[in-house]
Amino acid sequence: MTFLTPVPLPVTLDTEWSAREAWATVRPVLAELGVTLRLTSVWTEGLYASGRRNHWSFAFDLVEVRAVGSAQLSLRQEEPGGSVHAAVGVNLRPWITPGSVAHVLAEGGAVPASVVELMNRAVPGLGEGVLDLDRQGGFSWSELSRRWSERPGLPQAWPDSTTAYEAFRRKGVDFEADAEDKTELTARIGPSGVPGWELLPSFPARRFLSFDDLARADDG
Repeated sequence: MTFLTPVPLPVTLDTEWSAREAWATVRPVLAELGVTLRLTSVWTEGLYASGRRNHWSFAFDLVEVRAVGSAQLSLRQEEPGGSVHAAVGVNLRPWITPGSVAHVLAEGGAVPASVVELMNRAVPGLGEGVLDLDRQGGFSWSELSRRWSERPGLPQAWPDSTTAYEAFRRKGVDFEADAEDKTELTARIGPSGVPGWELLPSFPARRFLSFDDLARADDG
């Protein structure tokens, strides 16, 4: 399901917002759905200066109905000094999509060999890994329910993009001169389960700052 809603704004607002400023506008729109929100990631592309942008995206879970979604907030100004207009686009889908590999296995079905081969081509060993997990009971509805309930989300008080921007800048990232560093800034749960802000691309070294690191930097 997809829907787009305009959001009325005071005419004095800036044309670029931080991530938390954007979330403050997006969250009431999602609250109209009437279910618990679990925010899982926040991102923007083309970050140049100050940690603010005119477009932000948010990924989230709708806990009680086991659905996942994304919301995009866009700001635009018709003319310099004119009113700022905001629109929020929302996409929703079931966490386990009917007909997907997980759904087929949860219903006791078999995944065709051609699909397993396709998964192996995409990621070597993925197809066999999925089948092994199924043999261990990893795709039973009870196990899927447990995984859903334990899915991690971002904490309520996550650091703003402006805080992440300043922290990366202090570490030597030149947002204005280095085109690579303008690609994407993302708040997410890292591989070790630690939430943080990541600057992508992250080569040659991974640029990831945990929320705890950012809090300590602010305290210092």
